[in-house]
Amino acid sequence: MATANDIDLTQNGIINNVHIPSSPSRFVITDEFIYDNQQSVRELINLRDSYAIWARKLSIVPATSDEYAATSEELGNIHTALLATKERMNLPLFRLPTSIEALDALIKKVEEQRAHLTPVDSTPKETVPSDTHHTELSQQENFKKFKTEKRQKETD
Repeated sequence: MATANDIDLTQNGIINNVHIPSSPSRFVITDEFIYDNQQSVRELINLRDSYAIWARKLSIVPATSDEYAATSEELGNIHTALLATKERMNLPLFRLPTSIEALDALIKKVEEQRAHLTPVDSTPKETVPSDTHHTELSQQENFKKFKTEKRQKETD
């Protein structure tokens, strides 16, 4: 029987101290993530499309044909590569753009959004003298005025 403590733990994805991974449908993949990882995403899309093509071909080729074994082997190779890449990226395939064209459109959209952002100004700002420095200048100016006034009095 589940206790209140078990229910709280279940809501956090943990039951009886065992972590339950999130469902792939809970992953949120942002456009920026896809832009930053566009080469890997492109590879996944190409592998997914290749897998679909070879699976279709395997369904058409008669099982008694010599071509069936080669097609089956190629499909297995693509499947292995697809799973390895998918695991490396930890991305569900159904969250990817539907085609290379859709990926290119998404990349263009992100580039346009990033172009509108103002870059950080890297030029150094003009520094304002500190109060002590300003005071020192004032004292020097006052001393010059004092000397000038004193000389004028002496000459008079």
